[in-house]
Amino acid sequence: MDLTEKIIGASSKLNLKVNSGLVISSDMFYNTKEPVEYVLKNPIGLEMETFALFFLASALNKKSASILTVSDTNYSDKVLTPLEREKSFDNAIKLALESIL
Repeated sequence: MDLTEKIIGASSKLNLKVNSGLVISSDMFYNTKEPVEYVLKNPIGLEMETFALFFLASALNKKSASILTVSDTNYSDKVLTPLEREKSFDNAIKLALESIL
């Protein structure tokens, strides 16, 4: 079983909604125009931190996965409250721990 399957299985056990899909890892959050190649791949998110995790795992021939939470978006006016962000982060920690058991 791969790591993504373990995470999805753990989310079901914990009754947590998760989305699985392509996430672009880039430092171009604040660019006004997204590169065309990103848009064509239809990513579900954009983040800046996990490239190093996946790069090193690949270089060391290890498995890796990333559990991300949404804190904000450039694509809508919706803003999460501090409490919503905290709950989302707590759920991500629970999901990560359940996934490795």
